[in-house]
Amino acid sequence: MYDSPRTKLIKSVFDNEVNFLTFRNICAELEAKNSIVKIYDRELRDHYNNLKKEFRELFKITTKNFDIDFNNKLLITKITEILVQSIKTFAENFSANRMLPNKLNPLIIAREVSKTYISKIEDLVKNQALVFADSANTKEEQLENH
Repeated sequence: MYDSPRTKLIKSVFDNEVNFLTFRNICAELEAKNSIVKIYDRELRDHYNNLKKEFRELFKITTKNFDIDFNNKLLITKITEILVQSIKTFAENFSANRMLPNKLNPLIIAREVSKTYISKIEDLVKNQALVFADSANTKEEQLENH
């Protein structure tokens, strides 16, 4: 089965066991620190997968609205860093929510974190396009001046 570059990127981050372990460890650390009842890995994995689903859906829209060069290694590295940071933020927000008397549905937290970090990816892609356009204009000006 063929995976699009977008799907490969999402899978490379969210299917990486290290990133799930990071999520689990942040949750466990906050559970211990704040005396929260332990959540077992199976339930944590479900919440983690909800974040992945939210990202996949929003990222699909982003890649339709923005031309992302999946061959640009630097850009993909930066997007990957943003995705990993979103996992850490989700772990923190998810754990903090568990301490509240009126808890939010974890899916809402996943959706909000996804929106925030998708926005960061869109800003990165816009800036990348501007830098590319500026460098192209500069090259044209240099050619005209010679």
